[in-house]
Amino acid sequence: MSVSTSRAEGFAARPPDVHPAIAEPMASLERAAVRWCLLRGETGLHRVTGDVDLLVHPRDLTLARTCLVEAGRFAESRAWGRRPHRFFSAYVPSEGAWVKLDVVTEFAFGPHQELRTHTAEAVLARRVHYGAVARPARADAFWALLLHVLLDRRQGVREQRHDLRALATGIDHDEGPLATVVAAACPPGWDTARIVEAAVAGSFGELLSLGPALRAGWPSGTRVATASNVLVRRALRAADRRLPRRGPQQSGRMTSNRRSRSTG
Repeated sequence: MSVSTSRAEGFAARPPDVHPAIAEPMASLERAAVRWCLLRGETGLHRVTGDVDLLVHPRDLTLARTCLVEAGRFAESRAWGRRPHRFFSAYVPSEGAWVKLDVVTEFAFGPHQELRTHTAEAVLARRVHYGAVARPARADAFWALLLHVLLDRRQGVREQRHDLRALATGIDHDEGPLATVVAAACPPGWDTARIVEAAVAGSFGELLSLGPALRAGWPSGTRVATASNVLVRRALRAADRRLPRRGPQQSGRMTSNRRSRSTG
């Protein structure tokens, strides 16, 4: 994609700086024609700390795993109770740090990924390339980030206020597959237009209060976590924590301050 087109999408004026340890797996995915994109954290790609959050087409996951593990130097970690997340890590000797790829094949929000959207394929079909990085269309990036901070993290709205405001500015409130899901989940008095207006105005306290209502109104056809499913996921995560780990979790060399970049 040309620089002029990317500017029209409302992103940075120049391609982001990407650390070689992060650029390498991205280039490997591109060479293999894997459909992927970065979910967030573009401005932090120049350093090796924390997670790099990627969306991969569900039908390309096996190929992506081959690129990263068999043809690359990444090791896959357990992800018990955390699907659709898969974790891949590699040690970077020159930095004395680990790079960790948090790969998801679906936008699924909530502490147990119980709020599904079935939008990954549509979002990837709309992705844009800018330099070494593939990223969602601007409207999709806004909704993905907003849902992440409202439904996954909650305390992250103020941390992400600059990005949310920048992404919201100039988008059509009903554009994209994630906007359709949000529109169906909105409580009375709210719609996607009001949400975008609140983000542009910087009304982040108002947006933060919207999270529980969105969760309660989430389309029933995309809810997958019954009480039993949540219990199973909790049990799997507890078992995962008790077992020995390899890679950054075992060595302790990975910083505990995760970057804000990863989905949902």
